[in-house]
Amino acid sequence: MGPFITDVPKSVLQDVIIKLPTKSIIMCKSVCKTWYSLISDPAFARLHFAQAEAYPMVRPVDRRSVSRNLYLVEPEDSSGFDLKDHDCNRSRVHMNLSKYKFPLCDAEELLNYHRNGNVMPSHETTRKVHMKITQIDDNNNEVDFGDATAYMMHYDHNNYNLVNSCNGLLCLSYFFGNNPAAVCNPITGEFINLPRGPKHEKAMILIGSGLGFSPRTNEYKVMRILKEQTPDTNKVAEIHTLGTGSWKSVGTARCSDSELSFPTCVKGMLYWFSYDWSCCSVISFDLDTEEFLSVPSVPSGQEDGRDVSMGDLGGSLCLCKAESFEINVWVMNDSGSQKLWMKKISIRTGFY
Repeated sequence: MGPFITDVPKSVLQDVIIKLPTKSIIMCKSVCKTWYSLISDPAFARLHFAQAEAYPMVRPVDRRSVSRNLYLVEPEDSSGFDLKDHDCNRSRVHMNLSKYKFPLCDAEELLNYHRNGNVMPSHETTRKVHMKITQIDDNNNEVDFGDATAYMMHYDHNNYNLVNSCNGLLCLSYFFGNNPAAVCNPITGEFINLPRGPKHEKAMILIGSGLGFSPRTNEYKVMRILKEQTPDTNKVAEIHTLGTGSWKSVGTARCSDSELSFPTCVKGMLYWFSYDWSCCSVISFDLDTEEFLSVPSVPSGQEDGRDVSMGDLGGSLCLCKAESFEINVWVMNDSGSQKLWMKKISIRTGFY
């Protein structure tokens, strides 16, 4: 070993850097070319993802605005979020918040606004609109109902909506229409724009999308499900593999006409929660074989779909049902020959 920090063996350097907080690792890329090359190596990213603690990233929610800000929540000490050794009545768990941002939908447009001396609104604003209200009567005559005033909302279309996350990457969609638009790494600030989907002969509307990872092919894939605006209401499923330049059709999706929510990727499967007025269900798509698979009916008591959310709990698909005095969490057990829903957690929140 020489006298310089660049002389430290790569294996030793890797073991040291990988134990640092996430933001510190990103800062280490600026130390020298050797460190930059080490941290930018996909092998380092995979090793860090496998060994590092998973911490939540939160986004402010405000009905008046669409925030680009994200906050990574990391504990100050090694105890993490494990509260078993904490007396919640006497002590506090101290957290560090690291701020990150979504990319802009159209950075060039924003720059042009500023070059021209304009200010693009960073939140939704209201615009007063005067209207004349008329109605056609039974004799096909126009009846004047007088004037009225309405307030129309103007949104900043330069911000993205968040679709879902997978292995630390975020799938973003356009503000209007919610079509998948980009995939970004919020920690490094890197992102990739998705190609526009193919045009269809009939008018289509999006009912679901999501980002997932295929362990077999080691590829990230973005799904979108559309339905025709016709009485047939056929659902068309399309997939885009990151690194390619196009979308391809993967057949017809078996789901209801309602909007799909809570896209969740678990073990190479992409799941959505489907809810309409009559029932709810879970649909799944295998990212390895690129086909839809059946899922067991939702647990008893969850059929109405109200106050139900879906996500990943310890590498298993879970459903969370919030009721008046209780929160129940069900997980899908897929270790046997058949997939089964099992109640994992039950939390009392009040008294009868």
